[in-house]
Amino acid sequence: MDAERELVRRLLSGDEASFDRFIADYYPRLYRFAYRRVSGNRDLALDVVQATLAKVIPRLGAWRGEAPLFSWMCGFCRFEI
Repeated sequence: MDAERELVRRLLSGDEASFDRFIADYYPRLYRFAYRRVSGNRDLALDVVQATLAKVIPRLGAWRGEAPLFSWMCGFCRFEI
């Protein structure tokens, strides 16, 4: 989880490479999470992930690191679904 904290810290500081890494690491995982929960509807899964990331990114500073970052993001994703 230290790597996740460092990634979030760098994201919050505006580091573009960290943003690219964040998207590369978490977008596919969130997509798979959403896809399974929307009965394989590809377009809906894409919309859900986009809406999720639009809510997660501005709130990254609120992530306390008590749970893995992906688990925290899945909460947002569940709400979107």
